[in-house]
Amino acid sequence: MEIKLAKTAGFCTGVQRAMNILLDTARREKPPIYTFGPLIHNPQVIALLERRGIVALSDPESAPCGTLIIRAHGIAPKTRQFLKKKGFKLCDATCPHVAQVQSIVKSHSRNGYDIIIIGDKGHAEVAGILGFAEDRGVVVSSLAEVDLLSLGDKICVVAQTTQNIEDFQRITDRILSRFPQAKIFNTICSSTQKRQDEAMQIAHQVEAMVIVGGKNSANTVRLANMVRSIPKPTFHIEVPSELPIKELEKFDRIGVTAGASTPNWIIEGVVEKLNSIKQRKAHFLIRWLLQTLGFLDRSDLFVALGAFSISYAASLLQGIRPDFPLLIIPALYVFAMYLFNHLMDRHDFEGCGPSRLCGLSRYTILRLGMAMVSVVLALSLSLHLGFYPFLFLLLASIAGIIYSIPLIPHRWQVYVQFRRLKDIPASKDIFLAASWASVTVIIPLLYGVDSVSIHTVVCFIFVATLVFIRSVLQDIRNIQADRIVGRETLPIIIGQKRIELLLFAISLPALALLIAAGYFGWTTSVGYALTLCILFAWIFLLLSHYSALPKGVFSKLIIDSNFILSGLVAMFWNIFLYRS
Repeated sequence: MEIKLAKTAGFCTGVQRAMNILLDTARREKPPIYTFGPLIHNPQVIALLERRGIVALSDPESAPCGTLIIRAHGIAPKTRQFLKKKGFKLCDATCPHVAQVQSIVKSHSRNGYDIIIIGDKGHAEVAGILGFAEDRGVVVSSLAEVDLLSLGDKICVVAQTTQNIEDFQRITDRILSRFPQAKIFNTICSSTQKRQDEAMQIAHQVEAMVIVGGKNSANTVRLANMVRSIPKPTFHIEVPSELPIKELEKFDRIGVTAGASTPNWIIEGVVEKLNSIKQRKAHFLIRWLLQTLGFLDRSDLFVALGAFSISYAASLLQGIRPDFPLLIIPALYVFAMYLFNHLMDRHDFEGCGPSRLCGLSRYTILRLGMAMVSVVLALSLSLHLGFYPFLFLLLASIAGIIYSIPLIPHRWQVYVQFRRLKDIPASKDIFLAASWASVTVIIPLLYGVDSVSIHTVVCFIFVATLVFIRSVLQDIRNIQADRIVGRETLPIIIGQKRIELLLFAISLPALALLIAAGYFGWTTSVGYALTLCILFAWIFLLLSHYSALPKGVFSKLIIDSNFILSGLVAMFWNIFLYRS
């Protein structure tokens, strides 16, 4: 099965801008914070925003005053005046394209033009535009409605920004046949046209189409109707669980696109579920490989294998014999902490977010049990190494658990900014880098080395750098969902472009240190080979910068594979170079 995903699927620039304005305002302003109607037509996102206390107002008359976000659809001038008089602090997130249409209507209405708006009656954007017509506007959505118009000589025609371009052309042709003097403005947003054009192009190349987005989203419904008109089997869904698996199994080529209000994690979830159908049709060996990789990721075993691999590389870099306990202890620790932290993370989404986190609720007891068993095994092995490795790992385990659990009761949240240490802005990436480096470097040190040396410093910096880059890259992948639920990660605080430059800047000294350490004998010469891991991380950074990383589970696996690479490179050096 071939799955073709539209490049234009997901948030348009206007929706993304409105979302950014809302989330920036939520960080800056005290509650209550409202949106004038649903910010976007996507129930899952609205549910997540409501969980943060951001409420969509349908009736501002009865609501207490606070900060009110005007959504991308815009509002009528009289509505704006009412809200100001009511006492709301307004924050305008009207899409610039919509604002341009409002400006055209406002200026022509004041110059005596009758206004024809081609759009959906009752749609929020159309209602807002109509308010600028000063009682001189009319909304049409069909040829029959044009035939019923009775207007003067001066006519201005605009369109709802998400209209179908073909419908717009048919209706404007009929308008011109009746009113040749009419001034026509094609105000359909360019991103809407690109989305519609790409959807139709893909539809002609595939056997069926999946349209992802809210059932109450006008632009998403329009996409589905356009594709059905070809005709083409079309499935309009909101979430991955709505995919009709048995029907889709009949097709070998499936296209996927999404409306302008659909978040990327829902699109990725749909593609992942379609890939699971694809795997059933693949050759046995390929199917087995893909299913195994998916299981390793979902179970957090892949990241544990990465910890095992980088521990092997770290031991050789320090000149320490990589005994099995020194490798399995970090793997068990990382496995346990990831299981526990993912269980805590799922509460941020509560069934509305990434399917990977939402699905964890079915395995809560199993995962919690596995995490506890892993910690006990790791502590038992560390005790076998000695009291100090055991004490260090015990403290690291307690710190890992405390980091994610709420320390402040929910009823006190009004008085404190952070309930968990994890809520401290940008703390996650630093904590992960420090914890990984500690268990992979410090425990071997406590076991077999008398004192800290330059070997230890170089090794700690190498491991911390790789883990930090990996963690931030994952934050970049999840930036949209993190912003919506209120997490303040480094890419959100600093910005994606700045953090990418920072990662390059951080990795350069680590690269130079590895080379210098090997040259001056501060570490074993395996440091030369491990520079490949820094260069590999740079490739990920470049792919991320150009949005070229694969979507979904394979993006995470590829990023985490750098840890596996470190172990393979170190093993190759140990077997073929060092011993020769």
